[in-house]
Amino acid sequence: MGFVRAAPTYRLTFEDPSLAGLVVRVRSVSTGELMDVINAYARLSPLFTGSATSISPEEAAGLDLLFSSFAEALVEWNVEDERGRPVPADLAGVRSLDAPFTMLLFREWMQAAGGVPGPLGGGSTPGATGGEQEMGIPMEPLTAAGLPS
Repeated sequence: MGFVRAAPTYRLTFEDPSLAGLVVRVRSVSTGELMDVINAYARLSPLFTGSATSISPEEAAGLDLLFSSFAEALVEWNVEDERGRPVPADLAGVRSLDAPFTMLLFREWMQAAGGVPGPLGGGSTPGATGGEQEMGIPMEPLTAAGLPS
């Protein structure tokens, strides 16, 4: 009998006051999935920095990979449409959101799942509560953490 590790989930938290009350929970992905998404994101960076003048079919497929990967990892959220109806936590729901909001959520998921910072910055940070995971790198010297110097 072997060890089976349950995929961690992350609750994204946002510092931006306009996002107060937003709850988004996502799951982690395999290393292979993460690398595929990171590679697609890197190839698409001109689209996110405003330096692209057109979108190729390959870039469109890359965007589809980014958003569908995020949708597959989405566990739950409390996003509602303008009429107060819940937006489903699936690909259709992700596609119904405005692009800047979707990219904000995507970047936060990437940072939480793999420690990948987004190139556009932002006013939010990933976090965790309860039994959920928080990914991070210790920011104190190793000697202060009780390790031999």
